Amino acid sequence: MTSSRPFLEGRLGAGLVAASAGLLLLLPFTATFDAALTSAALRLGLAQPIQALAPRVAAQAAGILYLFGVRAASSGSQLTVWNLQGGPVPILLSWNCLGWQSAVLLVISLISGLRGEMPWETRLQVVLLGAAGTYLVNLARIVLVLVIAADWGYVPAVVFHDYAGLLLPLFWLFSFWFAVQRLLVREAVAQ
Repeated sequence: MTSSRPFLEGRLGAGLVAASAGLLLLLPFTATFDAALTSAALRLGLAQPIQALAPRVAAQAAGILYLFGVRAASSGSQLTVWNLQGGPVPILLSWNCLGWQSAVLLVISLISGLRGEMPWETRLQVVLLGAAGTYLVNLARIVLVLVIAADWGYVPAVVFHDYAGLLLPLFWLFSFWFAVQRLLVREAVAQ
């Protein structure tokens, strides 16, 4: 049996809208205190497991930029892109830049979105697609920040990172759940 409810109706849609509104309300606070919170978490050792991923993500981002003809290099968590004048623009990729916020939102949305009747195979597909898509969106967001740093400089890249960078994962989650509800869940429940 399929549901004829619109996408943003019900717990999942309400949860995504509420989480998005909350994030947008917290955006000025987050942008202002992001660096201080990151430093504190690193000093306390809370972010070290996530920080261990930063060198691999930095290498992947540099590789993607190379494929598109942008001169970039990574060493550990440090990335360097070269601007149009040939000067280096160093950027540190900290744990806070890897997209933990969107991973938390994905988990919250999975808790809500996987309720109800559906086969475990469909649940597994939703979790795997969500995790892979969230990772790729965050990698794309990092690459966009680096492209902006190379083309327009460090300050526009930071502004994009702090403001527009939050909107990309939100757009991804809405798109992801729209597609999942329309394609996977409806099809699985209909069978």
